[in-house]
Amino acid sequence: VAVGWGTPAQRELLEIDLTTLRQHQAAGEFPAGSMGPKMEAAARFLERGGKEVLVCAPENLNDALNGAGGTRIVL
Repeated sequence: VAVGWGTPAQRELLEIDLTTLRQHQAAGEFPAGSMGPKMEAAARFLERGGKEVLVCAPENLNDALNGAGGTRIVL
C-alpha cells in the first residue's frame, strides 16, 4: 500500500494505524477503482473488533507474514 501513488512523492506504508488509514482516505489517497475497497474493508474489520490487517499480494504472503513485505494496519 502506498500514498502519493504514481508521483515523485510516492511512499510505501509498511505499518499504519486505523486513524492514519482514515486520514489517508479523507485525503483521497485510496481511489474507489484502486485500493479504496481494500482499505475500506480493512478499516471496517478493525472498527468491528479485528486486531490487525495484513495487505499483500497472494504470492508475497509468506514474506508479509514474516514482516518482510506488505502493509500492516493496526488499531
